[in-house]
Amino acid sequence: AIPQYTSSRTGLSSAQVHLLLYQEGLESTKIRMRQACGDSLCVNSVLKGIKKAFLMEQQKITVKLLRAQAESES
Repeated sequence: AIPQYTSSRTGLSSAQVHLLLYQEGLESTKIRMRQACGDSLCVNSVLKGIKKAFLMEQQKITVKLLRAQAESES
C-alpha cells in the first residue's frame, strides 16, 4: 500500500500541494511532505518511494507469470 502524504503546514494532500505550486510557478522539489507516522520527506523522496512500490508490485506479477508458464510447459 502506498502511504498518503499530507503537507505539514496546510493538511492538504500532496496532489493538491503540487497543483497549487504549479499554478503559482514555485519550485515543488524543495517542499517537504509530512507522512502520517510523523516522518518528513522531500517531494523527490516521496516520488521515489511511489516508483519503487510500483516496480516491486510489477516484479511480483512477472515472477508469478513466469512460474505459471514454467508449470504449464512441464
